[in-house]
Amino acid sequence: TNVFHTGTQEARYTSGALRAVSGIAASRAYPGMFWLENDQGAPSVAIYLVDTTGVIRADYAVTGATNRDWTDMTIGPGPDTDTTYVYVADIGDSPGDHPYSIVYRFPEPNMPLGTTELYVNTAHADQIRYKYPDGPRDAETILIDPQSKDIYIVDKNINGNLYELPYPQSTDTTIIATKLLENLHFGPWRCGAIGANRRDLILKGYTAMMYWPINPGESILDVLLSEPVYLSLSGINEPQGEAMCLATNDSAIWTTSKFDNLPYANLDRFLRK
Repeated sequence: TNVFHTGTQEARYTSGALRAVSGIAASRAYPGMFWLENDQGAPSVAIYLVDTTGVIRADYAVTGATNRDWTDMTIGPGPDTDTTYVYVADIGDSPGDHPYSIVYRFPEPNMPLGTTELYVNTAHADQIRYKYPDGPRDAETILIDPQSKDIYIVDKNINGNLYELPYPQSTDTTIIATKLLENLHFGPWRCGAIGANRRDLILKGYTAMMYWPINPGESILDVLLSEPVYLSLSGINEPQGEAMCLATNDSAIWTTSKFDNLPYANLDRFLRK
């Protein structure tokens, strides 16, 4: 059953700093706002805090990181049980020749906002460096299980492969990812999310999203082996939509796009019914 309404445009942002957005995550520290990141098309090492009017409220440079090709981000738990972490996925590899991929992890920033845009640095980012067991992969989707803290990567293969980085993820060695599933159909996937309350899993491409409900105690692998529900992207204008997240209370899906050939991108919302 489709539990989400058709998407509607809620805001528009025009800042050139956001022209190549490849990831979005609903902030925990700033309720109702979102973190955005760019891929190599705008290779800053910053994450941007944006409100629901499309205004950039803060620009946080990620300390200890480079942007080889950031393609997704998420927020979730980590080593400190009292801390929420941002995960930035430097996992794009269009040439298919990277010897390893990196997930950057750092505590979610929470400095007070002012009336003008805040410019500051994050805490130093941990590097979760990993290799695939079957050679380099081009990927644009990171998921984190909010209970187990396991990280999942979905590659951009037309059918999609699912890989796991089990918790606790080493930050001083190169991990070999575990391949869990081949041919995760309907791809290629550009982004995805698991809700903070672990009740929804969603993967998004350019033309559609797929939704899987998560039952209590169900593994992420078993979820993705079940049949999804198709969510249409008709009615919204996202020519290169590579970013989506769930609201922290699971009340809506939020999505956005790169600018592509337009001088702006929309921030769109799919309300839960």
